[in-house]
Amino acid sequence: MSNIMAAIGRVKYARAEELVAKRQLLARRYVEILDRNDKARPFFNGFYDQSSSHISCFLSAHTTKGKLRDALKLQVIETGIHCNPNHSLSFCKQANRTPFPFWEKVLPNLLALPIHNDLELIGVDFVINTLNKPKRKIR
Repeated sequence: MSNIMAAIGRVKYARAEELVAKRQLLARRYVEILDRNDKARPFFNGFYDQSSSHISCFLSAHTTKGKLRDALKLQVIETGIHCNPNHSLSFCKQANRTPFPFWEKVLPNLLALPIHNDLELIGVDFVINTLNKPKRKIR
């Protein structure tokens, strides 16, 4: 780690409580609204009050996550694809580990929505409103 990165970390650590509270606020907003949504729903519902997660994972009802991500990107909404579980990594495959059917089913529709500290509640609302557009408009 460079001295510059260490200095940034020290400043952020001094603001840790504030930054964690902001992420939890944003995550709660996603959960409150998307929990009753038919296009995306929270994946870790109820977990956010105890976490400072930098991503907010949701299950997309769209069968083509790539097209949904492209549509969101056109609206300048960055999304992510959650990392693959350990059992799908080459080391585990070589060790003949047992696959996990649950993850195989969930991963194609798992989408990470923005939850960084520069985001405001109005930004979360914009993401949600974009997700709520009719399929014909975002596909």
